[in-house]
Amino acid sequence: MRKLILSCSVLMIAITSCRQGEDEASILGTWKLNKSEVRYSDGRTEYITPNSCKAQTTFTFTNDGKVSATLCERIGTTCMNDTYNGSYTYNTSQRLLTLTYNDYNQNFNVKTLKDTELIVLSESQDYDGDGKADNTYLHFTR
Repeated sequence: MRKLILSCSVLMIAITSCRQGEDEASILGTWKLNKSEVRYSDGRTEYITPNSCKAQTTFTFTNDGKVSATLCERIGTTCMNDTYNGSYTYNTSQRLLTLTYNDYNQNFNVKTLKDTELIVLSESQDYDGDGKADNTYLHFTR
């Protein structure tokens, strides 16, 4: 009986330690766009690797609630970038990241937050015209 209780205790500690490690990843720092993923309602998935310009897109989160985003887009042969400064909140229990720029809020559902990987549900809309929402996920690395 003691062995069983001891084994269960060790197992619970191991599980709790693993879960705490997963939950301890921080959103703080600079995240660089790695790829986009569109999951269609019919089960298809399309991965989009950003071109050399779009791959320069970054989000930097600081511990005082500030966010700086540099969004890069190729226009013709020129890589154009715009920088936005605002604030953010991250609700860890709801896994909801809210960015605020000039009184405009944009919400992202955080699907994965690890030390070097951040995946957020960016938007849902009907990309393929079938009348059903398709989901776009943005993958970031640091």
